[in-house]
Amino acid sequence: VGDYIPLPFVVSSQKTVIPFLVLEDVDISGFTSNLFSIEWPKGSNKFQEFPEVDKIEWSANDIAMIRIHKYLQPVLRNALEYLS
Repeated sequence: VGDYIPLPFVVSSQKTVIPFLVLEDVDISGFTSNLFSIEWPKGSNKFQEFPEVDKIEWSANDIAMIRIHKYLQPVLRNALEYLS
C-alpha cells in the first residue's frame, strides 16, 4: 500500500482515533475486522467477541458523511479538505 498521510486525531469520550489517508486504489474485497470482547449480556460474567467493523464499502462523500458515526465526521471532513 502507498504512503500514509496522517490526519488530525479525533477524541471522543471513549476513544482516540488516529486517522490517515492512503492515496492509492485499495482492494477492500479481503477486508476482515479486528474483534473486541465485551461482557454480554451485561452483568452475566460471560464475554463474547464482536467485530469492531461490520462491513466496509466505497461510497460517495455525501453518503459517507451520513453513514459514519457522528464523532468520525471530522475525520472525513479533514480527508476531503486535504484532497481538495
